[in-house]
Amino acid sequence: MVTVIPDITDTDDDGDGVPDTVETAKGSDPKNANSRPAAVITPVAPTTITNGTQSVNDKTAITNIVVTPGNNNATVSVDTSKLPNGVTYNPATKTISGTPNVTDWGSTEEKRKFESSCCSYESRWF
Repeated sequence: MVTVIPDITDTDDDGDGVPDTVETAKGSDPKNANSRPAAVITPVAPTTITNGTQSVNDKTAITNIVVTPGNNNATVSVDTSKLPNGVTYNPATKTISGTPNVTDWGSTEEKRKFESSCCSYESRWF
């Protein structure tokens, strides 16, 4: 006969990085690495974008586009690959600015639309 004694010194029995006490308190199984506590999602105030829609002539500076997240701790992400040459995003100031410089105009092209996506998010772990 073999008697197995549980390892009571291991604070994370399933090795998933979440302490057993937290898993038990949050309703997940501390013996199953695929069972994780449910994340708590707290809505934040909406993000506002100032001067988000503009029409400008080529080689004329845009009016700064300022992204203001509803929560100051939120991270703002802008798809800079969609911005025209000469226009950049500064994550420190959360501002899109610059002077568009389109160099590949088509022979019959008179205007071009650039659209970039922007989002803000806040990461929280239990």
